[in-house]
Amino acid sequence: MSTYVAILMICAVFIVGEILSKLVSYKVTGYVFAMIILIIVGGQFGLITTETFNNTLFVDVAYGFGVPFAITCFGGSIPFKSFKGEWKTCVIAIAAVVFIVALGAIAGFTVLDKVTALYGSVEVAGGTQAGLIFLAQLKETGEQKIAAIIAILMTGQVLVGYPACGYALKKAMVKRLGDESFNNFSVAGTGELLLVDNSKKLIKVPEFLANNFYYVFAVLALCYIGEITGISMFVWDLLIGFIAAQLGLIDGDSLNKVGSGGFIDATMFAIILMDLVTINLKDFAGILPTLIALLAFGVIGCAVAGVVLAKPMKMPFVDIFAIGLACLNGYPLTVKIVDECAEIVGQENSLSEETRDYLLSFYKPKVVISGMPDTGIPEKGYRNYNVIVFLLFSEDSIFV
Repeated sequence: MSTYVAILMICAVFIVGEILSKLVSYKVTGYVFAMIILIIVGGQFGLITTETFNNTLFVDVAYGFGVPFAITCFGGSIPFKSFKGEWKTCVIAIAAVVFIVALGAIAGFTVLDKVTALYGSVEVAGGTQAGLIFLAQLKETGEQKIAAIIAILMTGQVLVGYPACGYALKKAMVKRLGDESFNNFSVAGTGELLLVDNSKKLIKVPEFLANNFYYVFAVLALCYIGEITGISMFVWDLLIGFIAAQLGLIDGDSLNKVGSGGFIDATMFAIILMDLVTINLKDFAGILPTLIALLAFGVIGCAVAGVVLAKPMKMPFVDIFAIGLACLNGYPLTVKIVDECAEIVGQENSLSEETRDYLLSFYKPKVVISGMPDTGIPEKGYRNYNVIVFLLFSEDSIFV
């Protein structure tokens, strides 16, 4: 099959998905329809296979350029001033991960498949970036069935996590508006709370160099250094992106600055769904209860974190719940969620532009930063995963 034919087939799937979404007034997203089409056309009838995806070269583009670039930009999206002031956010994010994975482990010992329960709960806790990390590692080991489940989870957690986080975040914003100390803050200080683009940079890249080729060179050079040092790509790219952005070597929005944001997002989502063609309808029906349970663990784990941490941290439950739920989405969806919520709350409560912007600057660092610990922990977890599974879940384990 030629590259052109393969690309046309995969693009047609997503186009049909968007058309079907339009027909139901967008009550179901085009990505969900694309997922169903791939399971039917690919897994059920074999008309689209993993070889079809490989022929598109999307895999090479995404894993060779897109994923490291996206993770580096993710690390560079938060300024140090915001990060060092958000220690509570980091604690909340880590607590949410712990509770979600704990629920998965408990379910693995009792009612669910052990391996799927642990893999799935870690992926749910880590959001989109952790899902991409898992998929890359699973493809290397050839575990297609687990990769397919992770792919479905990545779609499902957006369907569940996006509205859940949005609902909780809007409630948190409205509650925050009633806080007298919040309303007495000066609007003049909001600039320090915004994302990295408004932070002061130590190194000034000349404007004539700050173009497509410079950002591609700078980001990939940083990624290459990590490769030759033998450090995990996902850990290195995350950390070096954060450091490089603070120094001013790269921009936090470098992916869009090089004009590749939309294309890379499209190729990454295409390969996320790639392994769905290995699942037929019978297989999907069989794992559906497990998927629902894993997504429920995500919401419940964040709620437990809110209950446990609200009093010692002196924060409203709904704030902690919303920040925790951000882990079900991950960057860059977290940026979109907080922007939409601030806009909606502003309109519904007739807020001034200054108040809305301050509300946005208060929550945006919290919601976006919450994704950083959630991405790092699952990556670490995968590297030791086979040992954990053997000790806890193998037939020779003393716990089984």
